[in-house]
Amino acid sequence: MAAEAPLVGFELSPHNCFVCGELNAHGLRISIRARGPLVFADLILGPDHEGWEGIAHGGIIAALLDEVMEWSLFEAEAWGVTAEMRVRYRHPVRIGDAIHVEGWVSTHRGRRFETAARMLDAEGQVLAEAQGTYLAATAAQRAELEARYRFRKVELEPQPLGASST
Repeated sequence: MAAEAPLVGFELSPHNCFVCGELNAHGLRISIRARGPLVFADLILGPDHEGWEGIAHGGIIAALLDEVMEWSLFEAEAWGVTAEMRVRYRHPVRIGDAIHVEGWVSTHRGRRFETAARMLDAEGQVLAEAQGTYLAATAAQRAELEARYRFRKVELEPQPLGASST
């Protein structure tokens, strides 16, 4: 039996990303983690993320799916941008309910990465799914990004099932 991959977190310089940046007062400020090639976050959306009453806005759902797909490039030590994304909304995401969002690389060749993601509720029901194409930064762009954000992976202690990072 293979050993389970360690739980990894990410440290970066403070930044203003709407989804993962700690400086954005209006952002989601999620904490991204990974276990092997699977990147994920656990969170609860609040009233500021509402579309129709009691339901998360579809754009917020898409942003979360996009974020974990982009972060999934970390396993290949790549930084990338979204070239294309397709989202399928399966069930309403209720405001105040715990959700889990996860992404992974399906395939990649050169600088082109094909990714997938899904959002689940606490019972494991798939609420939304996405597929994306990401273009990795060039070596020069990557060096600039690494210097600016001082990115590093850190091994984390495993959390109990259902524990939230945000």
